[in-house]
Amino acid sequence: MEQVPDNQKESNDVNAVRRVEASKHWQNGHLGVTAEDHLTFGSSPDIELMRNPGKTLGELWSMKKILEKLNGLVAFLEKARREYDGKGQNHPDMHWMRDDIVYAKKELMGTISYLKSIEKLPKKFENFEVKDQESDPEEKR
Repeated sequence: MEQVPDNQKESNDVNAVRRVEASKHWQNGHLGVTAEDHLTFGSSPDIELMRNPGKTLGELWSMKKILEKLNGLVAFLEKARREYDGKGQNHPDMHWMRDDIVYAKKELMGTISYLKSIEKLPKKFENFEVKDQESDPEEKR
């Protein structure tokens, strides 16, 4: 059995802690993660995040841009639901539509919660609830 040097063990421990912390931020939706969070998971951060270390898009964006993002997420969810309801259970792309609905609901809930916590939630969304519809698919665990 190969021995791992102590300094590599420490590095692995630090990376594990960073991944745990970054995964908590991902629960805030796309607007609630930093460039560092993106890099921890091997994804590419937005240029705005690279220029503003430690900041999130929710902190950096104007209310107008945040509102556009939220409206886009709502439209995405509604479109996914229409396609899911309209195509029938045996359609070959059904699994993609199910995933889109689950993703959009989680993204909306996380983003709204995060923006509320940093006091950047647009008025239009102050009482907005991401409601389950009877036809919505269950999230796979």
